[in-house]
Amino acid sequence: MASTVPSAVPSPGASAFDRFRLVWPPTMPAHHDPTPLRTAARNLGFHRLGVAAARRSPHADRFLAWLSKGHHGTMGYLAEQVERRIDPRETVPGAQSVIVVSLPYADDVDLPAPDETSRGKISRYARGRDYHRVMQGKLRRLAETMRDGDRYRTWYTVDAGPLLERDWAEAAGIGWIGKNALVIDPEIGSWFFLGAIVTDRPYQPDAPRTRPVRALHTLPRRLSHGRPRHRAHRRRPRLHLLPHHRAPRPGPDRVRSRVARLDPRL
Repeated sequence: MASTVPSAVPSPGASAFDRFRLVWPPTMPAHHDPTPLRTAARNLGFHRLGVAAARRSPHADRFLAWLSKGHHGTMGYLAEQVERRIDPRETVPGAQSVIVVSLPYADDVDLPAPDETSRGKISRYARGRDYHRVMQGKLRRLAETMRDGDRYRTWYTVDAGPLLERDWAEAAGIGWIGKNALVIDPEIGSWFFLGAIVTDRPYQPDAPRTRPVRALHTLPRRLSHGRPRHRAHRRRPRLHLLPHHRAPRPGPDRVRSRVARLDPRL
């Protein structure tokens, strides 16, 4: 149920100044309760749903600095549509909410032993059906529950659209961005996919989730300072992220045996 915002009605004899004062600032849009949305998300198989108020991305400046240093490597698409990436209101004019959902990786996959080299290794998240297709179908159905017919607009993406989904996952209370540069859910760790819906329907936002202090105390001192930095141009996993990439040959055995999505932890 949407919350109501009382409005003041000036009396017939009120002066022009009083009339202006009573209607300013303009009435803010009422916030809808996201509880029914969470129920719909769970019925679709999502683990968690969070809501953040649409605005410029909390880490927009850090992302721009990351791009300027070339840390995106050969993934040039990350430098495209930058304004849309750092502000969802550029994608959906008048956007009020960013809805973020998480979907755990499959837990019944056959993972090879760490020292096994007789067959290629594929990371857990890359096994089974293409997660883009799985998530898009679920996000489409979830977005339909928000539109209220044609009253509200929605736009959704898995990880191929211009949106900094990790920033919004942290802002929406899904988890915090860990030193592995992934979002960490306190219940299931970082083994999950993220999806997001931008809408002009205002929902009550959730409190953002920050990294707990006790997590920093368990890290080596050299890792316990500063923000996580992902440098794609220095990491093996990027070699197989796009079709035109090929793993180097010859190379160390630990790379040769990984035929797709090179990081086995993912």
